[in-house]
Amino acid sequence: MGWYNKDWDWESMHTRDVAQKKPNAWGLYDMHGNVDEWCEDRFGRYPKETVVNPTGSLKAPNRTTRGGSFICGENNLRSFARSCAPPDFRAEIVGLRLAMKSF
Repeated sequence: MGWYNKDWDWESMHTRDVAQKKPNAWGLYDMHGNVDEWCEDRFGRYPKETVVNPTGSLKAPNRTTRGGSFICGENNLRSFARSCAPPDFRAEIVGLRLAMKSF
């Protein structure tokens, strides 16, 4: 359901147009793979206590990315697999996932 690095196939290592694969169970396309998703959260360790939607320390310099990109193996195409980068980082492997609500 997502674009990822299968068997280090260098020819397939690039971004793809949206909706080229089947949607997930909620009808959303490309939620994993293709590009890592920038998140508002700051990157850091999770608190020891149970929290809902932790956003990280305001002092942390890096932002969180999630979802994996086309250079990741399939084991990293998961929402809980986090990575990070400084807010001014730019690369083909990081982007946004936009959603539109149908009325």
